Amino acid sequence: MDMQQILSEEEVEEKNVRLTCIGSAATDEVRIVYNAKHLDHLQNRVI
Repeated sequence: MDMQQILSEEEVEEKNVRLTCIGSAATDEVRIVYNAKHLDHLQNRVI
C-alpha cells in the first residue's frame, strides 16, 4: 500500500491492520477481523 492516512505506521507495520476500502492482497493468505470496534487500539476510528 502506498499510503495510509487514517492508520498509524505502528498499526500498519506492527499490528498488520489494513482498511478494506484501500487495501489489496499482498499474498494468497487471508485473515478476516470482525468486530474491530472492540479492539482497544481502533476505538477512536471505528464506527
